[in-house]
Amino acid sequence: MNLLAKPLRHLTPSEFRSFIRRSVPEGQFLDYKSNYYGNSDEEKVQLLKHVCGFANGGGGLLIFGVDEIDERPSSVPGVPNDPTLAQRLALLVRDCIEPTIPTVEFRYIAYGKVQVFLLSVGYSPEAPHLVTFGRHQRYYLRRGTSTFPMTNYELRYALFHTNASRLSTDLGLPPQAKPINIEFLSKLYNSLSKGNAALAQSEILDYIRTINEQLNTRESTIDAVVLTSEGLLETSDVLKSQALKLAKANTYLNALTREAATVLSTLGLLRGYLSDLKALGDSVPPDLIRIRHKSDRSYKEVLKALENLLEFLSSGERPNPSLQRTRFARR
Repeated sequence: MNLLAKPLRHLTPSEFRSFIRRSVPEGQFLDYKSNYYGNSDEEKVQLLKHVCGFANGGGGLLIFGVDEIDERPSSVPGVPNDPTLAQRLALLVRDCIEPTIPTVEFRYIAYGKVQVFLLSVGYSPEAPHLVTFGRHQRYYLRRGTSTFPMTNYELRYALFHTNASRLSTDLGLPPQAKPINIEFLSKLYNSLSKGNAALAQSEILDYIRTINEQLNTRESTIDAVVLTSEGLLETSDVLKSQALKLAKANTYLNALTREAATVLSTLGLLRGYLSDLKALGDSVPPDLIRIRHKSDRSYKEVLKALENLLEFLSSGERPNPSLQRTRFARR
């Protein structure tokens, strides 16, 4: 099966196993990574480069936890489970790639006794997209099995293609559609010729609703067409801006609502751990855990970090940046 043709949430472990066993090679829309990227700025840029390259090239899929030889999967060691990884990656991609990529999905999926992490980038009518991480600002494009900075010609072509798609949308058409809908115009012309203005108005409203339903992304300026109290259609740059902001607010509100139960449960667990650790007092050796896991926090650092985090969750103030650690995905 084609993994790109199916939303990640509908993908089953058996379908993924079948895909790996077919030894599908890396290509324009597929890349294997053996492990997560690290937390350095350089590695974050590498991740953003791959996501941006896929978005500017029609979409693609990154699979973490798969080794490859000659661009074909050779083994599946899997990756550790990180319950916060998808949320952190979503924030990184949202904040460091402009404009916002409409469809980016994340998911763990089982493969035997291990699991892999999938990052899917959908087709974007908003391309070209730009990586903006600190002083690093560059357009990228996936070509074959590699990702490169876009050439001037590629950038000009992408901008022309996007402007043409937006013109079609302004005419009331979904992306990649013909510039004129002859069937709709014919029905409208005939209704007006027969003096049936009410039917013509009904056909226009039905057409606008149909176009809205056909759009691949809900964050579209076509939603800015409104029917006034006087029975007239109205649209403007102000309404388009309002529609886009409202759609984005709904997108993030829905995501936060889904995470609310997890956050509340985690908050209770953190309070319990903090209480248990405080009860241990000075009996905890300073280097406990760090003897084998040198990147972990010490006892006193854990206490401070937990107190900081609980204070942040209760008050809304940012925790001390020095106590925050983030890990992203790497080859």
